[in-house]
Amino acid sequence: MCPSIEIIDILWKMHQENKDRENLEYYEAICPFKEHPCGLDSIFHPVAGFIDPDIFLEYYAPRENYLISIQFIGHPDFICQYSRSKELLEESVHYFDTLINEHKIKLTKLKKVKILEMVIKHLSKRKFSLSLDQIMRYLLSFFNMYKDMKVLHAHSLAVDCYFELCRFE
Repeated sequence: MCPSIEIIDILWKMHQENKDRENLEYYEAICPFKEHPCGLDSIFHPVAGFIDPDIFLEYYAPRENYLISIQFIGHPDFICQYSRSKELLEESVHYFDTLINEHKIKLTKLKKVKILEMVIKHLSKRKFSLSLDQIMRYLLSFFNMYKDMKVLHAHSLAVDCYFELCRFE
């Protein structure tokens, strides 16, 4: 015996409303944007309200590593590939000078992601046993030195022509 189509329709609508309400409550709870505490009586009328710093930090903290990774991958030269092999590059007495002057091959974003994963795995296997947050902070400092050109010998994260990770530390 088949249940009534009307009952199924009512149950489906209740399910959709409940799901929408749960989603709205979840996003309102994690959203850093809140209404201004003075309401409309405030002397300064911001267009949208204010952001509670505590709620914003709770919202931002779990997403920070993703946003940092997007910066690395989005930069045109920070993650690249060299046309020579790792052995040829390391034969140079001035290794880091060689890396700075080496021709950089542009990569797709997917290949940049793979290289970033290789770098994170390399750093996590070191004897210092760094956490992912510590690794990302280290790479961010490395990126800022490269991007801002504050350090003369700052170079990019790269792989050689055989897609082997070049020394960067």
